[in-house]
Amino acid sequence: MNLRLLLLLLFPAFLWGQDHPFVEFTNESCHVGLKDQKGKEILSANYRQIRIESIGNDWLISAQKRDRGTYILYQNKKAIPLKYPEIEKFNEQLLLIESNRKYGLVNTAGVGIALIQYDQIRPLGNEYAMTSQGGMKGVIRNNGKSILPNKYESIQYWEAADCFLALKEGAWRVYNTKGKRLGTYTDIHLDYDSSPLLVVQKDGKSGLLDKKGTLKLPIEYEGLGVFPNGWLKVKNEGAWLLCDENRKPITDKRCESIYYMSNTKCFVVTDKTNRIGVLNEEGRSIIPTEYKMYSTAIKGQLISLQSSSNKMHIYDVKNKKWIAKEADNIEDVRSCSDAYDCMWIRKGQKWQLVDVALKPILEETYKRADQNANDYVNLTNEQNLVGLFSHKSNTLLLPHEYTAIQVQGHLFKVKKAGTGWFYVNKKNERIDCK
Repeated sequence: MNLRLLLLLLFPAFLWGQDHPFVEFTNESCHVGLKDQKGKEILSANYRQIRIESIGNDWLISAQKRDRGTYILYQNKKAIPLKYPEIEKFNEQLLLIESNRKYGLVNTAGVGIALIQYDQIRPLGNEYAMTSQGGMKGVIRNNGKSILPNKYESIQYWEAADCFLALKEGAWRVYNTKGKRLGTYTDIHLDYDSSPLLVVQKDGKSGLLDKKGTLKLPIEYEGLGVFPNGWLKVKNEGAWLLCDENRKPITDKRCESIYYMSNTKCFVVTDKTNRIGVLNEEGRSIIPTEYKMYSTAIKGQLISLQSSSNKMHIYDVKNKKWIAKEADNIEDVRSCSDAYDCMWIRKGQKWQLVDVALKPILEETYKRADQNANDYVNLTNEQNLVGLFSHKSNTLLLPHEYTAIQVQGHLFKVKKAGTGWFYVNKKNERIDCK
């Protein structure tokens, strides 16, 4: 049983996708249908799930029943049925089609681009696709023209240079979009997707290749790395140094490792004992190298770190100050999504929702705070009853009267002590889905 079918057997009907020019409606059995903005029915209410995705100026509508899918391309205000067994959006120009576990591509005009013969097809940027056949990889354009045959063990796309990095027989080859080889190396490393520089290696030494195919730094270094701000990390005598683009050291601090946190523009460094510290965007130490672990910055502003006593310390990068240290007794921190200025903190066995200054958003504390789907959090009280909190409305959407809650589209699957599963809506009204 494939994953899509399994999800449909487990979940009730719902419609999901981005903003679109359609209106969904449901019947008494909680099945979903679809109309256009003038009220003309596109799909009757016979489906468990409808997904809508834009593809260029058109819309791909995927409607699922328990045992099969229906696919429609909505183009120029007309619904065009698509007759393939399985269809997905591939990119803004192409549809991925599947039959008997083999894949191909068609465009939105219905023209075949790639035969249904591949084990896998994945996008490479916006203009290319990587094909896999018998475990070997190749590259085609969006028009179906081959660039690299299916003879490579692995392929990466170097976006900044518009080149392909292909592994064959233990060596990495760099090709342009005409399939011409530009160089061969024993290893390569692309530090981030849009990097204008590629780390290349031969005989255990590293150099830097620019997007024109010229060696910016010769292949003679112990190790090299590239950061989004243009700085480099250079390995010398077994330790890493943070340097500017001309290899001038930013700091004399020798590190076991250096990582870049793009949301705060800070650098996380470790010493030989694997203790963690942080340098700011100027390369100055703002957090001493004495912590066991760190978590992703909250809202690009806060960094939480675990001390040797397992307490969480929180540093405000924007305002250059600590907002929580040892005496605050915070034992765990979980950030809300980037859409919200909040986080969940745990002291002892109690969770509380606070803002980025640690001021309570909810005065109540909870035994558990478990992330559910989207913007919802399951909150368990001292009586082990579960309610549902919505970050979007900043309210307790479902009261503490359940033993379990699952978000499933526009409905909620819930259970009480002594009952089986049933469904309720956002008003906590029971819905009898069949």
